[in-house]
Amino acid sequence: MLFKECNIVEVIYLPVGIEESAKSNEVLLKDSSMKNIVYAIWEKVKGESNFKVKYVGHAKSNGSRTRLRNHLFKKHEKTGSKLKYVTDSITSDNNIGVTFVEIDPGYFRSAIEEYIIGSTPDLVWNIHSKSKK
Repeated sequence: MLFKECNIVEVIYLPVGIEESAKSNEVLLKDSSMKNIVYAIWEKVKGESNFKVKYVGHAKSNGSRTRLRNHLFKKHEKTGSKLKYVTDSITSDNNIGVTFVEIDPGYFRSAIEEYIIGSTPDLVWNIHSKSKK
């Protein structure tokens, strides 16, 4: 499910601002809220037909909505969010998408994320990706 392109929710970015863009994606943010999740951020480069996964992360239930929001719209200075990569991609007229899976029990999410990062090439936005070794 996490790596099925048919499950990607394309993120909507509006030229009027960050808050309006976040509001336009309320369904995505609400669907991820209060769930222990492993998520993937995808990029579709302008002119290409398919999304490619760029980043995998995890979040516990009480912070899942905020974590996705930090990656996609508004970064808190203390987070290691990928907003810079996302912003650069959007500025280049690329598209961003997200998939996530709920993990139960939640304490497995970190181990699952670590396994995925270690076994998946080309996660170029992940610090510990195989592609960076």
